[in-house]
Amino acid sequence: MRFAEKVKAARIAANKTRRETADGISRTVRTIKAWELGETEPDDRTRRRLEKFFGVPIGALSNDVGEVDQELAKFVKAVMGISDKKKRERTIEVVVAMTKLIESE
Repeated sequence: MRFAEKVKAARIAANKTRRETADGISRTVRTIKAWELGETEPDDRTRRRLEKFFGVPIGALSNDVGEVDQELAKFVKAVMGISDKKKRERTIEVVVAMTKLIESE
């Protein structure tokens, strides 16, 4: 499913109008309409704001979840490949902290 279809479905499922959505994430109604028509797409930060606004899981509005999973798998492999245990543990701590920060936005 394309982003345009996902964002419209999420908006309708959340029982929100385009105006409510626009106001809720500080964008214009025209921008929301453009997303729903597939004319443009938001950046990742705005996508996360939409997900939070609609109450859907992080990544739900991603274009291709399989692509995200592949990138995440590469990242986890790279982190686990850090031979210094303390550096590896510190990297994991930083990632966890960043994730919490992103989810709190």
